[in-house]
Amino acid sequence: MLDFIVADRVPLFGMDVDRFNFAIYIYEEATQVLNCVACRRPHRMEEDADHRSWEPGEGHVGMAYQGKREYIAEDTSKPDARQIFDAPEPKRRPDDLERYRSIASIPIRLGKGDPVGVLVATRDVASRFYLPSERGDPARDPVEPLRVLAREVALIIELTDLYRRVGVDES
Repeated sequence: MLDFIVADRVPLFGMDVDRFNFAIYIYEEATQVLNCVACRRPHRMEEDADHRSWEPGEGHVGMAYQGKREYIAEDTSKPDARQIFDAPEPKRRPDDLERYRSIASIPIRLGKGDPVGVLVATRDVASRFYLPSERGDPARDPVEPLRVLAREVALIIELTDLYRRVGVDES
């Protein structure tokens, strides 16, 4: 499913030569962390590299999971956004601010229950992801395709019974 988003990234998000990252993190009960299970980046070598895992409440991935709500940053270099989107010190990397300039983290939910994971989209260009209400542009919502994808991923997880295999409670 991430391949469809990547293929349509120009009309959906205005992404052309930007460095981007689309990733799906699933919460694993046994380890109590969110692990990256799928990722798409401009280069396969980057996709195959090690990915950070996040505890609930840790970084924007863990915060979206624990808070059961989306986190959107138009520009992570702004001080108020940095408080939320900076990785904690042991996981912070020198190029994080340059590489992850605009971020959207969307919880993946089965129905109205607790999230089972988080869909993440990042860009190295500011102002790619934002909330229309903050821009006064209600006709265009650059995060909506990600919300749709998160719902589709949840449906696939439910249909394939993946939530039982990663230890997520059915209730």
